[in-house]
Amino acid sequence: MSSSHHHISHPDNFIPIILDIINQKYPKTIVLQGDLGAGKTTFVREFINQLDSDTIVASPTFTLMNIYHINDLTLHHFDLYRLGSVGEALEWGFEEFVRECDFSFVEWAERAWELIPTPYTLIELKHGATETERTLDISIIS
Repeated sequence: MSSSHHHISHPDNFIPIILDIINQKYPKTIVLQGDLGAGKTTFVREFINQLDSDTIVASPTFTLMNIYHINDLTLHHFDLYRLGSVGEALEWGFEEFVRECDFSFVEWAERAWELIPTPYTLIELKHGATETERTLDISIIS
């Protein structure tokens, strides 16, 4: 498992990390962990804005999944916070959705760990000293 630690002062500083992911330095399944408001959806928004700044990115908290088609890429953004059970995820095809896209982002993956394909990129986001400051720990889990 390789890992790195980043301290950023503003979400715009996600960009170098995002570019590394786009350039396939990390696995295409990205698990985002962090407290509410830590920046999980903001990270996805910044990622998608690097591909197409006109795309509106919303949290899939109530829909469980948002699908984005940008250029020739398909991106799936999952928020499993309201997932009732692993069985529910299996019923709506989570495993297929997470594998059959160019990039998948999964928030609250602990609700269905056994369905997350390996290898995956784990990004742990934590609040910093200011409102916009964050620390990111990035690991590749095999």
